[in-house]
Amino acid sequence: MHKFAALALALLSTTAVASSDWVQIPNAGDGRAYLDRASFVEVMGTTEVTVMRSYDEVVTLGDDAQTGSSLYPHRSAKVRYAVDCAARKVGMDGWELYSGNLGDGKIVWADRNSGPTLLASPKSTEEHLALASVCSQDAATRKLVRRYAQAGL
Repeated sequence: MHKFAALALALLSTTAVASSDWVQIPNAGDGRAYLDRASFVEVMGTTEVTVMRSYDEVVTLGDDAQTGSSLYPHRSAKVRYAVDCAARKVGMDGWELYSGNLGDGKIVWADRNSGPTLLASPKSTEEHLALASVCSQDAATRKLVRRYAQAGL
């Protein structure tokens, strides 16, 4: 049992954010990224998981072409991903952008896919993090991560 706990702790950093469900994902690049251990859900052949990204500075989704105003300025985002480990593909199922760090502040924009989630090869850092967090090279490690998430260790 001690070996299981030690291996689980090595797999995921135990730096908690806002509650014990969030763990920091190491080497996330700009800002900080977190995985919600309690969010793993099997849905029709995919695994859904929530990843949160918190930025050091305000980021936007570009500028409005007519007004030049920044679109959806935010400091953190929670994204729900659907992950297909066999196909090594991910897709966004829903998202929430927040004015503050770590999912605090006002919701700047939230939405969800109205149809089936379209899966594609990961491109963004968050997509790679979702795929890496849910899938692994071997079934034993994948099982361990899911067991770890479900146990809430």
